[in-house]
Amino acid sequence: MKWHWPILLLLIFSCHVPSWAGDVLIETDRIANASPGRYYVISIGINQYDDEFWPDLRWAATDATSMLAILGKETQYEKIPIALVNQAATLANVRAVMDDVARKVTARDIVVLYLSGHGTLTLDPNGDLMRVAVMRDTKKSNVTGTGLLHRELRVWLDHLRANKKMMIMATCNSGLGKSKLTEDVAQYVRSHKGALVPLADVSEGALILSASARDEAAREDDQLGGDVYTHFLLSAALVSDRNRDGMITAMEAHDQAKEQTWVYTRGKQRPSAEAKFIGDADIPLVGRKKGRGSPVLDAYNEQWSGFRLAVNGRDKGTIPTAMALNDESNVVALYTPTNDQPLASYRVVANRGEAISLDDVLYRRPFVAELRLQSYAWSDPAWEKLTGSAYSNQLELDVGLSSSPWLIGLTLRRQRSESARVRPNLDANTAFSSHPLFLEYGHRISHWNLAVRAEAAYETVNLNVQDAVSGESLAFEDSKWAYGIAVVVGYEILPDLRITGSYGLRDVNWQLGELGALDGRRSAIGLGIQYRFDPTIRPVWGRANEH
Repeated sequence: MKWHWPILLLLIFSCHVPSWAGDVLIETDRIANASPGRYYVISIGINQYDDEFWPDLRWAATDATSMLAILGKETQYEKIPIALVNQAATLANVRAVMDDVARKVTARDIVVLYLSGHGTLTLDPNGDLMRVAVMRDTKKSNVTGTGLLHRELRVWLDHLRANKKMMIMATCNSGLGKSKLTEDVAQYVRSHKGALVPLADVSEGALILSASARDEAAREDDQLGGDVYTHFLLSAALVSDRNRDGMITAMEAHDQAKEQTWVYTRGKQRPSAEAKFIGDADIPLVGRKKGRGSPVLDAYNEQWSGFRLAVNGRDKGTIPTAMALNDESNVVALYTPTNDQPLASYRVVANRGEAISLDDVLYRRPFVAELRLQSYAWSDPAWEKLTGSAYSNQLELDVGLSSSPWLIGLTLRRQRSESARVRPNLDANTAFSSHPLFLEYGHRISHWNLAVRAEAAYETVNLNVQDAVSGESLAFEDSKWAYGIAVVVGYEILPDLRITGSYGLRDVNWQLGELGALDGRRSAIGLGIQYRFDPTIRPVWGRANEH
């Protein structure tokens, strides 16, 4: 099958899409590993600072110690705790630990960095605001040179080889709460409303968590004995198993802590989350999986922030959030922030252990177009004698209509014609044409989709044999129903765009008069690009399509 190998190599090297995010990041590349690895927890908390410009904090060191004790508890990983508290939390020490972990970490590992302390802002040489985490030895007179820049943290995190990695910043940069700005920066912020850009541009698959919204304070509280958000996050890490699979993840704990922080601060502190996918990308905090758990609907896209969701008639809170679904069928209702009547309702069919994005629910894409290069290997030696080769490549176009998990459609092909000299004085011309109907059933797991496809086509073969000397010719033709089955694997590189690979078998037998039977059985391997779309798509607040 010499024509199959180039396509196989393309399949192998075409399915890697890296992703990163800002203040809290979860790397979503799923790397297959034989066994779990190590769980690094780097916990930094600073109460006192060398420069008197930074006021003392009461609970940052306590929060860091508590976080170190909870994270990675009772998981299947070997926990490696690293504490940098108060006097130890210098810029040089923190960088040395970061470098050491970067050298040692492997793809099987998890890395979580927690930092509780002051945050501030400074101006870069271009006059843009930069977020800075204040270390014990950070100087007011040289914030850029003695503080830990958020952009440095993001670069470090992005280059870690760990399969899953996360950073939690219990700081803020608003000038309030656990934040202080120099007078020149404070004046700049006052005179440039909205100048502070979001933490990061969120790419597909990235996930951001934040202890407070932009321009809000992250608060300590003496009654709680710590940072407000951290207190509720730690509490949720022990009890918030939303999908009842035995493991509490970062997003499960964050969603509960977000609501509790909002209520406790009377709306003055709003922890936030933004994501496109959860699935296997979420970070385990406590425990290990004991089963697949309930399906989950994630709604972390800030595009829908403030909208409310209800599932099967029960209020599930305000976006951004996630919620457990029932197995099989659910009715998800979407409400605007100011209306008690649902804007639209959607029926969602979910499988146990599945993670479904709200974007996939709101934006149905029933129409499918796929361009595919298909390579065929014919099993009958007679075919090679008539055409000159047992292999053929063909460009095909699938057009179909999708209703999850089903896809039905038609494959369009140009008629192929092959000519060969089969005897010293005998030429054969073979033409083959068909347009198969197909029915596909698929199952989606995170970015991947695995499907089985059945095909049926009315295929026609035309054979013209001509004597090169006399010019006499004979023509044969037959049409038969052909049937096939294939396995199709798709990887979603964008919400509407997939790379697909397929392998299948086709079966048909033609009868060519006195020439006898011609076996049309062949195997087929293909590589394609698939686009799903809906010409009626529009933002849901404009006019939603119920389905």
